[in-house]
Amino acid sequence: MMKQIFRLAVAFLVVAAPVKVLADSVIVGGNAGAYPPGTVVPAGQSINLGAEESIDYLEKGGSLQSKAGPFDGVIDGGGGGGTTTQVIAELMKSGRNVKKLGAMRSLGLSDGPAVDLELEGVTFCVAPGQKPMLRMTEDTVDRIVILEGPIAVEVAWAASVAELSWPSGAPLTDNTDYIALVDDLDVGSFTVRLVKPEGNLGQRVQILAEAGCKAQALEELNKAVEPK
Repeated sequence: MMKQIFRLAVAFLVVAAPVKVLADSVIVGGNAGAYPPGTVVPAGQSINLGAEESIDYLEKGGSLQSKAGPFDGVIDGGGGGGTTTQVIAELMKSGRNVKKLGAMRSLGLSDGPAVDLELEGVTFCVAPGQKPMLRMTEDTVDRIVILEGPIAVEVAWAASVAELSWPSGAPLTDNTDYIALVDDLDVGSFTVRLVKPEGNLGQRVQILAEAGCKAQALEELNKAVEPK
């Protein structure tokens, strides 16, 4: 009797381990002289931190991470790569050093932005539904401020008052220019953007920066990396 021989083909499935994709990192804080805020560390590049040095950086996706020395190696992750990394790096270089911006705290969205009427050509971000405060240098006499936007609104500004609420009769619309006048003299101008910065740190900063609100974007970074 002939025997039928069955040959079994055994398939070996090779499962590849997930590949860890690195992205460029952006340094946003710390005391490492070789890596000031705004430095972009290319993916895969080693860094060296001394025993007393540390850095704050944005990992892939935009979350804030820290690395303390001594350290000699590659920090994985990155600031989200591409657009996020470049936007934040350029923003920080324009501000030179995020640690020097503590005086700008009143511009933060978390505390409510205050529009300084005596600045020229500044863009302020306000969350939809939020009304900013108005700020001017205190004076010894009462003043009438004309706020020109979609319509002109008079604001009675009492002496020794630094801030007032946004006037109820003044429309607050996105991407709108406003001019402040005192005694018919232009004292300042600003643009309002209605945006809500959401997500992690990198995403919030990118939203503010791309809307033109650089001071507030830098302040958002400043709050995250300043010593608690």
